[in-house]
Amino acid sequence: MKSHQMKKLAVSTIAAAAMFAALPAAQAATLSSSNFSVIINLTPTCSVSTQPGDITLNYTDGGAAVNSSTTMGVTCTTGANYQLSLDGAAGSSTYSFTDADTGLPYTMSFTAAGTGGTDTGTLSGTGSEVSATIGANIAASQSGTCPGGVCTSTNNEIHFVVVNY
Repeated sequence: MKSHQMKKLAVSTIAAAAMFAALPAAQAATLSSSNFSVIINLTPTCSVSTQPGDITLNYTDGGAAVNSSTTMGVTCTTGANYQLSLDGAAGSSTYSFTDADTGLPYTMSFTAAGTGGTDTGTLSGTGSEVSATIGANIAASQSGTCPGGVCTSTNNEIHFVVVNY
C-alpha cells in the first residue's frame, strides 16, 4: 500500500509541474528600459567679495616718491577666467591719472596674489576669495598746483574696480 501511495504522490507532482509549465508566456512579466542624460549648465560668476579701502597719498611738493596701497578680494567660480581693471579700462597693468585739485600725476596698478608682478593678466577663479592689492604712486620731484598752504584734493578722485569675466 505504501508503494501505491508513493505512485499517486509522484503522479500528482508531475501533473502539477506540467500544469505550471503550460501557462502562456503572456502572463510572464517583461521589462523595458530607456536611457536619459542629466545636463547641468553652470554660469560662472565673479564678485568683489572684499571692497578696497581708500588710498591716501601724502606728498611734499618736489619731494621723494610716495607709495600707498589698499587690498581687496575677488571670488570667482572655479576655473572662470577673469581680469581686474580700474575705471573700466581693461588690458592695462598701470593706470595714469592727474589729480584735478592738486595737478599731481599719479599711477595705480594691481598685484594679485600669486602673480608675482604688477600686471594681473588673466587669472583663474578658485571658488575662494583671492586677494589683490591696488598700489598708488606719485613719482619723485613732481610739482603740483597749490594756491597756498596745504592743498587737499576735495574731489577725492573716485575710482572703481571692474572684474571682467
